[in-house]
Amino acid sequence: MFKLTYQAFVMFYISSGYIIVTALGAIKKNHFRLPATIVSSVVISSLLIYPYFGLKAYYGELKSYKGLGGIKWLSSAFPGEYQAVAWFNQNVKGQPVILEAPGDSYTDYNVISSYTGLPTVSGWFVHQWLWRGSAEIPQARVTDISAIYLSKDPLEAKRLLNKYDVEYVIVGNFEREKFPGLNEEKFTKLGKQVFVSEGTKIYRIMP
Repeated sequence: MFKLTYQAFVMFYISSGYIIVTALGAIKKNHFRLPATIVSSVVISSLLIYPYFGLKAYYGELKSYKGLGGIKWLSSAFPGEYQAVAWFNQNVKGQPVILEAPGDSYTDYNVISSYTGLPTVSGWFVHQWLWRGSAEIPQARVTDISAIYLSKDPLEAKRLLNKYDVEYVIVGNFEREKFPGLNEEKFTKLGKQVFVSEGTKIYRIMP
């Protein structure tokens, strides 16, 4: 897994100086040591300039302070979802299950469950797959989620919502993108709308 390489690189950085100095010291003949020293110096120097290009590429010119709030980007990129997160954090207690469109790894999907800490039926598909060792379980959930959003039959949707003990259903940008044929009308029959902002809606499902 790529996460393990982070620790490996840190250990390599720490030990590389010692390794290079020891290796150069082991070379007895000067006409070999000088070229090896030059090559080593070039390699190390090339690594030292990475922070300049790396920071510039990722953070831009660093002329404006962005802050440490990881949710700040959401307020401008997806204001409806941002307000939905705020509504959940202010109005909902406990850990009710919410339903939102599942996404792929490293996308903006599942932001509401991420920023509220509330459980959702399915998160990023590949991550769910890797954690469980098989795609069978997350695929079954994704299939059920699709059926809930797309079905025109309130009874079928209610059966699946009960299966996962869903209390709140999200209908926002990601759900409309993921399910172009989304049937929203049935949610008004299964519960009531408790939130709307910038086209993002939250339905509370009645028991």
